[in-house]
Amino acid sequence: LAQQANAARESILGAEFLAELELDRERPAVALPLLEGALDQAVAIAPQGDLVMEIEIRLGAALLMLRRLEEAQPHLTRGLALAERLGDRLERALAERQLARLDALRANTAGLESHVRAAARMFEELGETYELASTLAVWGDLLLLLPSGTRARVPLDPVAEAARRASAMFRQLGVPSLAAEALMTIARLEAEREHYDQALSML
Repeated sequence: LAQQANAARESILGAEFLAELELDRERPAVALPLLEGALDQAVAIAPQGDLVMEIEIRLGAALLMLRRLEEAQPHLTRGLALAERLGDRLERALAERQLARLDALRANTAGLESHVRAAARMFEELGETYELASTLAVWGDLLLLLPSGTRARVPLDPVAEAARRASAMFRQLGVPSLAAEALMTIARLEAEREHYDQALSML
């Protein structure tokens, strides 16, 4: 039985790994069936276990990429709840970042900021520099998902400061392309408001 359980776990982890690769390639429709099958297996082994937690969050992410918001929310909520119960702060932070995307797609600016800040705080406390930089940088990207009228009312100063921090971290990590992207996003947001001096200062 132990060998069977180990084999099943390895199979689930393999499917999860392949699904993450597909998500990185922005192919959520390919990742989705892998994650759905893995979730069924994981629930059969341990309904409240770490595998279920991880897959729920990634399944929610895949559904968000497909703009299936109503389906994504319960997966992300369950994943976050399991992460809290299991004390897995890394997965909690990952879930918070996906919930920020969900709120952006729903034009909920307060929820977006709250989730971004929660994710960034946890990544920083964990010493996860790359994930922290990614979270700070994604704040600007998420603003671009908002309707233009809603986006125009969001204060840019904290988002710009987050982008500067992200850019500095990416440079330290040796990823200059991501450092530049973080600043370019803010330049675009500033230019959209005809703040051309601020936009140029980000370049």
